[in-house]
Amino acid sequence: MNGYLKGYRLVVWVGILINLTFALSAFFYPEFLIQQVGSGRTDLFDDPWLFNTGLLLLLNAAFYLPAARDPLRDTLYSWLTAWSRVIAAAAWIVYLLTTSMDLPRSFWNIPLSDGVMGVVLLVLLRLGLRKR
Repeated sequence: MNGYLKGYRLVVWVGILINLTFALSAFFYPEFLIQQVGSGRTDLFDDPWLFNTGLLLLLNAAFYLPAARDPLRDTLYSWLTAWSRVIAAAAWIVYLLTTSMDLPRSFWNIPLSDGVMGVVLLVLLRLGLRKR
């Protein structure tokens, strides 16, 4: 496996850890998570919705595991892993630009991290597959 694909694997693992950190915080420390986001609006974070968000991120982390272990085993799966970050970032940007809710600025960290990670994954995977 070349250096680009090793980098791809590393970035996917970082994304998994980020998702797990958020998910576990949502499950076990929701008050801490609300404080970190900087919102005093608990209506945005009703327990079922925050729990559901954590559950979905846990499932996303599980989805990313095969690509983190071996991006060459199923390249379509690896591409979907990278594109899922870009698509998530785009969806968040559209939401944040069009929502009528007054959300804290810290919500922009979500599409920023997903977008950067997604673009880096796409570049690393493209270069890694080209070099193999």
